[in-house]
Amino acid sequence: MKIKIKEAEKKAQILVNHYRTGNYELVIANGKKLLKLAPDYFAIYNLIGLSYQGLGKWNEAIRYFEIALQINPNFLASYNNIGLSHYQLDNFDKAELFYKKNLKLNPKDPAALGNLGNLYKDINKTNEAINYYKEAIKNNPKGIININNLGLLYLSLGKFEQAIMLFEECLEINSKFTKADRNISIGLKYDKNNPHIEKMEQKLNSSDLQEFLKVDLCFALGKAYDDIRNIPKAIEKYKLGNELKRKFIKYNIKENIDLFDNIKNFFSKVNLNSKSILENNEKKIIFILGMPRSGTTLVEQIISSHHNVYGAGELKELTQIIKNNFSFDNKIKFMHYEKDQNKYSYEEMSNEYLDKIKRFNFKEKFITDKTPLNFRWIGIIKLMFPESKIIHCNRNPNDNCVSLYKNIFDGSLDWSYNIEEMSKYYKLYSDLMNFWNNKLPNDIYNLTYENLISDQKNEINKILKFCNLSYDENCFSFYKNKRQISTASVAQARNPIYKSSVENWKKYEKWLSPLFENLK
Repeated sequence: MKIKIKEAEKKAQILVNHYRTGNYELVIANGKKLLKLAPDYFAIYNLIGLSYQGLGKWNEAIRYFEIALQINPNFLASYNNIGLSHYQLDNFDKAELFYKKNLKLNPKDPAALGNLGNLYKDINKTNEAINYYKEAIKNNPKGIININNLGLLYLSLGKFEQAIMLFEECLEINSKFTKADRNISIGLKYDKNNPHIEKMEQKLNSSDLQEFLKVDLCFALGKAYDDIRNIPKAIEKYKLGNELKRKFIKYNIKENIDLFDNIKNFFSKVNLNSKSILENNEKKIIFILGMPRSGTTLVEQIISSHHNVYGAGELKELTQIIKNNFSFDNKIKFMHYEKDQNKYSYEEMSNEYLDKIKRFNFKEKFITDKTPLNFRWIGIIKLMFPESKIIHCNRNPNDNCVSLYKNIFDGSLDWSYNIEEMSKYYKLYSDLMNFWNNKLPNDIYNLTYENLISDQKNEINKILKFCNLSYDENCFSFYKNKRQISTASVAQARNPIYKSSVENWKKYEKWLSPLFENLK
């Protein structure tokens, strides 16, 4: 039995409320039931698509958005939503196509303009990104998201004053947009008299500020107190920020334990020295990996300063390809097939990766992929790209984990907000790297952060030699490199190497002793 559109709209509004509270599975289940009663109601297809987006099921989302467009080709939201889904799948060409289809129908749509800004930022087309962000802001001057994203782009370029002005503009529009407070703290060196500290304290103590909004404030205040050397206050804020952040995360370290065990079990039986895949690609890849906050950004900044190297930053491609090929019950699992040892086509995977990075349109012979957690996939890297260069950055575990404790991250670092979980993960990482080094004794360059700091010239020369790169003076003045840096190390990488980050953990020894005990 079909129902009228008005009745369907009433039922749909209930689903919208569930969507806003994150009940995506319920929306999908009840939305599909409603479609049987109102099969031509395109907005329901769009809502189901949004819910699949909320679950990270991008392909399913695309399918429902496309049906919405079949019913109503002028439904702008679905064009934008399809673009967003393709963007998350690293299908940048398709994402660009749908964003522009949206703009063809509505040239002033700030959402589509901003999304194009995000896309061009990610492929290092900086000028294009800036122009689209500015156009989006022009059409919606109070659009905080686009103002903030333009600020983040300026921040990544080392244009700190311009960035901070934009973040302050965000706060003028909405003082509760605490991401802007956090972003200001990244680009600012505080002194005791900076009024931003007191403003953040007042905001943090406000009774009408939701807990999840306090997370960014805590890490920003921790950074501010660190700058003015008030360590007890800094620790107080970092501790609260980590505790609040952890409350909103569903995480069980057993999943990482199982994954790392699976990796070792699988690759212990795989010959990683095979040259069966002929690398006829003239572009060579340098993978820079290790624990986050171990110096990977600094190393990429050094290498990408070479005239023949393109620095691509942190790429999602490899992990996405692995998820597409090795996911079972929504978990990555490597499996042996007795009947079909050629189940996995590493050549196809390598071609897919190479095809995706073409979006950067780089002319250099070498490209860097600086995704720290790629240390998990070293075996796959060797099978996909036998001739690639792998640089493993490692750092004193105490310094490494303190740096993690002091930062908030986007992405899959859910283990970093609890001392016990962080120390367990660090040990998992250390054990896996021992496995890879034993398996591939001559294929991984283990770079120690402390050695790089203390003997810069010698260590940089060693890196260049390992990567088969010629001497380039620019590598020694890497801080002059104006490329985008979209990590927490953006400020540090814009300065010459300094030694204050070595044994920095001792400042916090009194307050974080359980962490250091766990790391022993």
